[in-house]
Amino acid sequence: GDSTSLSGNYVWALLEDHKKNLWVGTWGAGLSRFDPQTQRFTRYRPIPGDSTALASATILCMTEDHQGKILVGTPDGLSCFDYATNRFVTFTERNGIANQSINSIVVDKHNSIWVATNYGVSRLDKQTQLFRNYTVSDGLQGIEFAQGVCAVDSRGRIYFGGDGGINIFDPDSVKDNPFVPSVRITRMKVMERPFSLANVSDEGIELNYDQNFI
Repeated sequence: GDSTSLSGNYVWALLEDHKKNLWVGTWGAGLSRFDPQTQRFTRYRPIPGDSTALASATILCMTEDHQGKILVGTPDGLSCFDYATNRFVTFTERNGIANQSINSIVVDKHNSIWVATNYGVSRLDKQTQLFRNYTVSDGLQGIEFAQGVCAVDSRGRIYFGGDGGINIFDPDSVKDNPFVPSVRITRMKVMERPFSLANVSDEGIELNYDQNFI
């Protein structure tokens, strides 16, 4: 077929970027970028062994960050396209994201990326390139979120929808707890017998060579 045409007909996501190009995400046929000046499409697909290619041929959602990078959510990770290099950088569970099925993407006013997945919400700090993951214990409506169900209001609050309702939060109010609790051993058994900790020093515990079952 014509390589400058749309890569597939099953269209799942659309995005117009700051250059007025239209990105068309399909289900199973990759990603296409339509240039209104030339009336042609450029196709992007995953390439086995190429980490700078698109992560998956299935596109679940898309948005653009404040630096003009195209953020593409797929079942296999978050692929970030950079016009300057014409390449993708992909984040997966190996990079610390909670789950690599990226169902929704939102960029906050600080250019941090928030993604809703099949296992909670993750925030990517663009400066540190580190993820912070949030689950039901942090107040989420549920563990799984719907594809493309997200919004940002005029006050900067983020909305994510899932199978248990909607989560609404202000990114500035989401603070990490800096307190790291100390670890204390209050009870211990050695060779299935109670071991006294009364005279244990801060330097540690020394056991005999045959005390090898704790």
